[in-house]
Amino acid sequence: MTGRAFLFVILYLSMIAIADAEFLDLGPVRLYLDMAAVPDPFLELKAPYGEVHQDPYSPDQDVFCVVYAAHIGHRPDAVVQIHEMQEPWNSSLDGLEGIIRSSGLLPDGWTYDSGDLNLTRHRGAIVNATSSDQEKVRVGALALDQEGGKAKRFCLVASRCRKNCTLMLMESLRFMPSPAI
Repeated sequence: MTGRAFLFVILYLSMIAIADAEFLDLGPVRLYLDMAAVPDPFLELKAPYGEVHQDPYSPDQDVFCVVYAAHIGHRPDAVVQIHEMQEPWNSSLDGLEGIIRSSGLLPDGWTYDSGDLNLTRHRGAIVNATSSDQEKVRVGALALDQEGGKAKRFCLVASRCRKNCTLMLMESLRFMPSPAI
């Protein structure tokens, strides 16, 4: 088997996997995630894609980013995304909420409330989306490389499963550089 064919096979096998392996390589970040909180721990890595975020502090300034994502569960029950910004982004509570709101992870037309997210190793933001006839959606965001109130890499976790699933997933996160880089 040639090196190129071997690489293709490895890439294909990593695109759809059973989630007992709790290390995920999402672009520039390798993360550890305890998926015990997810009722259906099937893992599907998605192809990276580009997205534009509007900076809440500079509404006339759009910032391009690459999104690396993994879906957990067949519905999916949870989504984990790494947003790698082209330019540094404000990592304050408002900046984190801005990324959450422009990520497409929140349903349109629902009621939102947000607040601080204080985890053992990180401080972030969480947004709860509710609807009278649907289960709650929770999305949390953390800045991974914060320096001087700005960051270029952010981790977002969203879930529709049990009340504390998003918090349990986020609390279990451990980050390290991806070996692919």
